Amino acid sequence: MKNNPIDKNRQKFNKSTSALSNWPFRAARKDVSKHPVMKSKEACSNRMVTMFSQQEELIVVGLSNHLQCDKREALRVALHELCLDPKAALDKCYVYAKSTSKEQGHTSRDRKGTLSLPKAEKELAQKTAKQLEITDKELIRLAVITVSLGLNDDSIKLTNTKNVSELKVMRDWSRSNPNKESSIKPLLIAQQKGIEKAEQERDERRRDTEIRNKNIREYLKCNPGLSWEAARIDLEEGLDQHDALEQLISQEVEKESLNKLEEKILRYQLSGWDLTDEEARQAAEIELKEETPLTEEETEQLERELEEMLMEKHEYEKNKPAKSNRKIPHPLKYKGRSMDEQLKDIDERREEIIKAQLRRYRIEGFFDDLL
Repeated sequence: MKNNPIDKNRQKFNKSTSALSNWPFRAARKDVSKHPVMKSKEACSNRMVTMFSQQEELIVVGLSNHLQCDKREALRVALHELCLDPKAALDKCYVYAKSTSKEQGHTSRDRKGTLSLPKAEKELAQKTAKQLEITDKELIRLAVITVSLGLNDDSIKLTNTKNVSELKVMRDWSRSNPNKESSIKPLLIAQQKGIEKAEQERDERRRDTEIRNKNIREYLKCNPGLSWEAARIDLEEGLDQHDALEQLISQEVEKESLNKLEEKILRYQLSGWDLTDEEARQAAEIELKEETPLTEEETEQLERELEEMLMEKHEYEKNKPAKSNRKIPHPLKYKGRSMDEQLKDIDERREEIIKAQLRRYRIEGFFDDLL
């Protein structure tokens, strides 16, 4: 049996994500159009009052955006959900909602919040507050905080409420904002720069690690008795001392206005090699002379010398005799010895060769067929 190509149940997971490539922010939304509060036709003739902090007021705004309704309906939905399981909400979030809360973001409540709702919902809320032994103001704050946290961590499921896909949210936004330039372009540029910077820092750390490991391996070759950790500590201490020495030299150069020669003399004096002042000066002069670039005359002289050397090599290659294939005779091994001694040595050598040959034959099984 063939599958129906338009069967939505079979194709609901085969959705393209390319449409959301320019929608980098997660927009969690709920459809509360079928929630009991939204379907209620009763007049909102009763009122409840509470006090919010600035952060709690922003939580109400976020809850309203999440549920895609105004603040009054968002508060009514929160109260309705709280009354379904008040004990769990009290245990989880009362520390934030109580009037004496010291939690960050839930102090300094100086903003008045008003809620209009039907009489039945108000009576249910007051009954729940009495059951939990808290005030009406604390109950409203408890409802807002509990539902908001539950929606953020998906630990709460609202009555008759469905999730709205991000694709639908994006399309709705596009329809309501036609021909509007992207307001997140600077953020995307900053994001890309941040990614590039992070990758660059990661590459630098990797290179530093490779160099450090290479130095440790070379140090261990010179000090085979050390462990890897001991070698690392020794090298780090050496680097710290080197940095301190360089800092000291830089300070002295800046303070005394030393020239290059005087700086090198100071460096040799502080190197710990027990050099005298004269030896340090000589070493510094030699090093400075090696670092000094050649003048034009010295460069021309060097080029002439190299050219003469190449010409001499060419003449030598041209005039040298051809290589001979004649073998050089072996030097006289027995020169200066008597004939008897030479014959005796030859006989001993012959016997050694015969014995070695017989051993080889036995090993290879040469005589197996004759035995």
